[in-house]
Amino acid sequence: MRFPSDSFGAFGSGSLAPCERAARRVDRLVTIVLAVVFVLMGATAAYALWDQQQVLDGTDTSQYKPGVGFGELMKKNADVCAWITVDGTNIDYPIVQGSDNFEYLEKDALGEFSASGSIFLDSACSRNFDEPYEVVFGHHMDEGKMFGDLDKFLSKSFFKKHKSATLYLPKQTLELEVVAVIQADAYDGTIFSTPADSTRLQEVEAKLKTSAKYLREGSLGKGSPATDGSGTTGQDQIIALSTCADDGANARTIVMCRVVSRTAEDNSTVGK
Repeated sequence: MRFPSDSFGAFGSGSLAPCERAARRVDRLVTIVLAVVFVLMGATAAYALWDQQQVLDGTDTSQYKPGVGFGELMKKNADVCAWITVDGTNIDYPIVQGSDNFEYLEKDALGEFSASGSIFLDSACSRNFDEPYEVVFGHHMDEGKMFGDLDKFLSKSFFKKHKSATLYLPKQTLELEVVAVIQADAYDGTIFSTPADSTRLQEVEAKLKTSAKYLREGSLGKGSPATDGSGTTGQDQIIALSTCADDGANARTIVMCRVVSRTAEDNSTVGK
C-alpha cells in the first residue's frame, strides 16, 4: 500500500515514515542505554570481586610470615610494637600503634593499604604493655580472620576449654589467661576510655563481675607479674581484645586477658 506525500516528507516505498524513523531512534537509544547499564553492572561486579579479594588478601597472615619475623617487621615499620597469638583461633598477628585510632583501620603492618586494616593498640596506651589496663583493636572479618575469631569465646564450651594467649614484645614474652568475655557499646567509658590507671582497672573488673557473658571463676584478683618480671604484684594487669559485634554499629565483643607471666626473651624471629 502506498501513502501520499505530506509536508513531513514521502511515506511511499524506499522512504521511512517519521514515526518509524523515531521508533528506530528510540530502539537505538534503548540499546545504547542497556549496553551502558550492562557495562556498569559488569564493572560493579568486577570491583566487588576485586574488593573482596583485597579484604581476603589483607587478612592472610602468611604475607607477614614467610621470611619476615617480628624483628624484621619492626625495622620496616617503627609502629610495630608486639605480636599476639590466641590459642584455638586464627589470631596470630603483629600489633601496631598509630598516632591515633584511625591510622591503621585500612593499613597493614607494613603501612600499605589493606581493607582489613591491622591489629592495633589504642594510641593512648603504652606500647610496652606496662599499664594496668590496655586495649587492642581488630576488625571483625569473615573466616575468623583478624579478630573475627573472638566470637568463638561467646560459646560457653569454647570459653571453658580455651584460656591461653601469648603477647610477644621485642624482649619479653607475656603469657595471658583469658578471664572473661563481655559485650558492650563502643562508647562504654569503663571499657574503652584510655589511658587507664589502677582505679579504672578496678572499675573494669567490677563491671566484668556484673556484666560479663562468661567470667572464669577465681581468675580476677590474683595479681600479675611486675613489668620487669620480678615477682607478682597485688594488682591484676588486664589486656582487652576488642572487635565489632553483629548486634549493631556500636556493638563490640571484648575478650579480657590477665597477664600471668613475663619472661625475658628475644622475640625477633616470632612470626616466621
